[in-house]
Amino acid sequence: MAEHHKEGQRKRRANLAGHPEWMEYPRTRPRALKAGADYFFSGRMCKNRHYNLRKVLGSRCVECESEAQDISPTLASFMRDWLSEV
Repeated sequence: MAEHHKEGQRKRRANLAGHPEWMEYPRTRPRALKAGADYFFSGRMCKNRHYNLRKVLGSRCVECESEAQDISPTLASFMRDWLSEV
């Protein structure tokens, strides 16, 4: 019974995010590892309140990962400018 309820929540959250195709991904990291998948969709919110796919390597939310990459070029350019002034 509980398993069926979790799948229903997971499906609702995938549809709410506008990505019903996420249901095709494994539900847990161990299942994704066993299947050889790069991503999984647990249906649980990450610490930054995203419902998104998670990477198998590191279990990080894809949205959080892209936000971290958006910051990196800015930091790199700042460091480059700062080092050139020294």
